[in-house]
Amino acid sequence: MPVACSSLLGPVGRTRIVDYFFIRRKNLVVDDLYSFSGRYAYPGGLNSKALIALLLGILPNVPGFLTTIGVVNKESVPFWINDLYNYAWFGGGWGFGGDILFDDEEHFQMI
Repeated sequence: MPVACSSLLGPVGRTRIVDYFFIRRKNLVVDDLYSFSGRYAYPGGLNSKALIALLLGILPNVPGFLTTIGVVNKESVPFWINDLYNYAWFGGGWGFGGDILFDDEEHFQMI
């Protein structure tokens, strides 16, 4: 179970870190954080680019998770994908995902 949690929390952490440090450059308008019509409001209350980045981070861990819980036979998935799941926090948190899609600020540049 701990690896399953990290396969979700790694991409969540990455999305938050990239948003705060690289996109917003550590500048937040605190009043807008609590406003439904502020700078951080999104249509329907959901930032679709952030959701895509999150799903792209989770996706590489899904085959390893399915083999771990026994839904998919381990022999039907390449061994390196199963091994990737053991490092889900790092793989999902830093190695994968579409954070470049998460660009809400015109000045965002990947360092």
